[in-house]
Amino acid sequence: MRLSKFVLAVPAAFMLCLLLANITFAQTSGISGTVADPTSALIPGVAVTATNTATGVVSTSLTNDSGTYNFVTLPPGPYKLSASLQGFQTATVTNISLGRLRISVSISS
Repeated sequence: MRLSKFVLAVPAAFMLCLLLANITFAQTSGISGTVADPTSALIPGVAVTATNTATGVVSTSLTNDSGTYNFVTLPPGPYKLSASLQGFQTATVTNISLGRLRISVSISS
């Protein structure tokens, strides 16, 4: 009798763990992309900010050597994205609704 309770409890515990992992995963989203100049050259060192327009929470990232930025754990919600670098105009993308997105930005001098 004890063995049968154990055999039933293990799959139930496993399913509960899967459900909790799925709920946790669903609570975050991300944005990634590249920043380029008007000639399509990718730009490293650009400050990229993701602002949740509902809460005002700001997350910041810098583009890497290949001009790529990545925000991997943002809460769901409405966002605006800004890219700025000295010598260039700030570029802003608005009305972003998070799921899993890749947004490329072009900035000009």
